[in-house]
Amino acid sequence: MKMDNQATENDLLEDFHSVTSLEEASTGQRFANYLVDLVAFIAFMFLYGVLSFFVVRVTGISIDPFDEDGNGFVQNIYSLLFYAFFYSVVEGLTKGRSLGKLTTRTKVVHKEGQPLKFKDFVLRSLCRIVPFEPFSAFGGYPWHDTWTKTRVVQIR
Repeated sequence: MKMDNQATENDLLEDFHSVTSLEEASTGQRFANYLVDLVAFIAFMFLYGVLSFFVVRVTGISIDPFDEDGNGFVQNIYSLLFYAFFYSVVEGLTKGRSLGKLTTRTKVVHKEGQPLKFKDFVLRSLCRIVPFEPFSAFGGYPWHDTWTKTRVVQIR
């Protein structure tokens, strides 16, 4: 029993230490997160395309909204929403750690210390599709952090 209490006490101290000593992710880490996540998204879309190809070959039914009869504007909107959906699901399921953040040992946290909810990840993802949003990082914090009161921090 003493062993369980000791383990619980150590876990609490670790959690307290990680919450009270948050160090912001560097610009290099943020850029690496972006690149890794972009490659992951492109790989996911490639796999989606391969799956679409096989479904069409087997069933004759197209599940691809990007067929040649589609409207370019609608396809672009679909792509942006799919991108936001991808980020929302990945960050939501991993509690703030996309593949890029796993690689660079960083995590999304609420700047006021509150636990993040799935809606926070959805809002962050929707902010990412605002035109010129990636360039907002040059001014300090990207809009998807500023507007949702989140920060990306290092994990020790």
